[in-house]
Amino acid sequence: MSRINSDNDLLIALSQIDPLTKCLSRTESLYKLSNEIKRSFRSKNHLSILEIDIDRFKLINDEHGHAIGDEVLCSLTRSIKNLLRVNDHLGRIGGEEFIVILPETNQESASIIAERIRKEIEQTTNFAQTSNRPVRLTISIGIATLIPIDSIYSIDSLGISLLKQADDAMYRAKNNGRNQIAL
Repeated sequence: MSRINSDNDLLIALSQIDPLTKCLSRTESLYKLSNEIKRSFRSKNHLSILEIDIDRFKLINDEHGHAIGDEVLCSLTRSIKNLLRVNDHLGRIGGEEFIVILPETNQESASIIAERIRKEIEQTTNFAQTSNRPVRLTISIGIATLIPIDSIYSIDSLGISLLKQADDAMYRAKNNGRNQIAL
C-alpha cells in the first residue's frame, strides 16, 4: 500500500513541478492562475501576469549545446524566484517561456517588477557556470492585468484571455527590439 501512495505522490509532484527548472509546470501554472482569478474577484484586487521569453535562446543551444541550455533555464528560474514575493507564482509554460502570476498587483506595480527582473537578467554576467564561455541573456516580458469587475466570461476564458494578452505583449516586446517589457 505504501508503494501506491509513493507512486501517486510522485505522479502528483511531476504534474505540478517542471522537473528541469523546479518551478511550476504548465498545468499547475494554469491551475494557480484560475485560482488567483477567482481570488481576485472575491477580494476585488488586481491580478497581473508576466510572460517571459528568453531572447534568442536557440542560439544558446546551438552554440553551447542543450546541456548548457538546460543549465541556463535553471539559473534563470533561480534568478527570477529570488526577485518575487512569497505569494507570487513562477511557472514554465513552454521551452524557454515562463509565466509569473502576481496576485494583488496592478499594472503599474507589475511593470516595476517586470523591469526589475529584466534588468537583473541583463546585468547577470554568466548563466552557465559549466560553460567554457560566459552565457549572458536578455529577456522579453509581456504584461497583462485583470481588473476584477463583473464579467459574463467564465474563469477559464478569462485566464485564456489574460494569457493571450500577455503573450501578445511579449511578442510586441520582441518585435520592438527585444530585451524590454510591453503592456
